[in-house]
Amino acid sequence: MKSRKRQRGLTLVELVVALTVGLFVVAGYALIVVNTRSSIRDEGQFRDWQDAERMAFSTISDIVGIAGYYPLTTIGSLAAAFPSGTNNLLAGTFGAAEFVAGVDGAGAASDSVALRFFQDPVNASSVVATTDCNGNPIAAAAAAAVTNMFTVNASGQLTCTSTFAANPQPLVLVSGVQTMKVLYGIDVNGTGSVSRYMNATQVAAAGSWGLVRSLQLTLTFVNPMAGNAGQPATLSMTRVIGIQGSA
Repeated sequence: MKSRKRQRGLTLVELVVALTVGLFVVAGYALIVVNTRSSIRDEGQFRDWQDAERMAFSTISDIVGIAGYYPLTTIGSLAAAFPSGTNNLLAGTFGAAEFVAGVDGAGAASDSVALRFFQDPVNASSVVATTDCNGNPIAAAAAAAVTNMFTVNASGQLTCTSTFAANPQPLVLVSGVQTMKVLYGIDVNGTGSVSRYMNATQVAAAGSWGLVRSLQLTLTFVNPMAGNAGQPATLSMTRVIGIQGSA
């Protein structure tokens, strides 16, 4: 009669080693999962920031680009298109033939800028814009200058207000904006080219609002990835946007 061999199980040492190896494998897998989720979150936040940056500059560029536009054949002159009057979106007034006005923010506070353009009251084919910065439809028959003002409110939101609306109210364009700073390109020599950049206070002191030909705009955003190692607290983008002027 054959004797059966006794089955031998794991020793305590072998069991401890197996458990330790298993724990390392699980911990490594968990770390990969956490890092992957973190990367996906960071990529999403970065895309959101890129979308906000593009939206902000695109909207502002559209309005800055047509500032000073008026239909030469039907209106005749800048002074006729843009008479002097109270600027009800910013403190002060627009001078005759002026289509840009601005106010410097105190210290690190955001600047504000207002821009005017005119729609052709007769010829719909020469309408330069179909909506204002708030998306309000602009009728070609509305024979008046339209003013749009951009600023950043206390909640870190870039806003635009349009006088075309019956009751002008700020519309939030994007959030997460810390500051907006604006410099104005001045054609000092009347050559059609910018010869220097000045802030709003300097432009007003020189009486040069009628000589503004471009804007240098800097938007500083809160960095959505600021909590990560090596990431700055803010991200700044600067664009120079030319003004079309009369047409």
